Amino acid sequence: MKKALYPGTFDPITNGHTDIIKRATHIFDEVIVAVAASKAKKPMFSCEKRVELVQMTIENLNGVVVKPFNTLLVDFAKKQGITNIIRGLRAVSDFEYELQMGYANSSLDKNIETMYFMPTLENAFISSSVVRSLLPFGGKVSHLVPKVILEDIPTFLNFTTSTLSKLEKLFYFVANTLPSNLNYSWLAKKLNISKDLLETVIFYLDKIWVLNLAIRSNKLSDILRKEFKIFLWNPNMYFAYLDKPSAGIIRESFVLKILKNINYKNLGFTDIILPNYWDFLFEYKGKRYLFEVGWANKTNKQVKWIKNSFVIADDILIWEDNKIPMWLLGLIS
Repeated sequence: MKKALYPGTFDPITNGHTDIIKRATHIFDEVIVAVAASKAKKPMFSCEKRVELVQMTIENLNGVVVKPFNTLLVDFAKKQGITNIIRGLRAVSDFEYELQMGYANSSLDKNIETMYFMPTLENAFISSSVVRSLLPFGGKVSHLVPKVILEDIPTFLNFTTSTLSKLEKLFYFVANTLPSNLNYSWLAKKLNISKDLLETVIFYLDKIWVLNLAIRSNKLSDILRKEFKIFLWNPNMYFAYLDKPSAGIIRESFVLKILKNINYKNLGFTDIILPNYWDFLFEYKGKRYLFEVGWANKTNKQVKWIKNSFVIADDILIWEDNKIPMWLLGLIS
């Protein structure tokens, strides 16, 4: 009987893990999912709970068993009578780490062979760390973890009111700070969470339409510099945090929401760009459109002679040349 060991922290198990387990069963007669205690990593879930989540996931898979361990991997493998180790590779960064671990295990036991599995394309970006980043903020994880454990995760986490408090504080600071002035480092300190965690949370809150991001450009340099504005997705939320929110921010938030709705319905998730001298650059069906929200920063001549440029204004009733009445956008759902 051919056996293999698939070790990991599984904090929690994801669709990426499950994909590898299923594919491994086509090669090996028995696959042992070895859940490491990993106390040094300070996991979100206890080892017992992680084992339970894995058991729930693989319940209907033949030839798969779950076992916890808190020893060296090679010692655990030897105790199970197994020499085949399975590992997943998502990116080049994974390869460097896994190569080192593979050599280390082989140096401890020359009988150990490591087999690497590439994830399917739809699972290539999934990691337990992404799931852990989203859970405390109520982020959508239904596309990241097995459905069978989805309803049980909140129970295992034992959420407290502090989780909701951090989410409420995040919305408060976004509402009370100019979109272009929001700074990740400052915001992370205010929320008492790490900068990396905050970046991941905001990225996914944008994808599930809670926050709204507009980026400076698709260039890697601009993305790394975090060149973007952050808005609340629903403009009405500003009134929940401010007695008199900025009319300019409300207008920009509203227009950005409409443009993203149009993009999503026709193209899926695409970015709205922040050009240098306009509010938004919108790409639709191969054409590029420039929008200025309000009228103060652009003259009629500036707009007239720039192709596909428009001012969205709330002080007009009918469409005039390149000026679009803002109320018309309200008819677009």
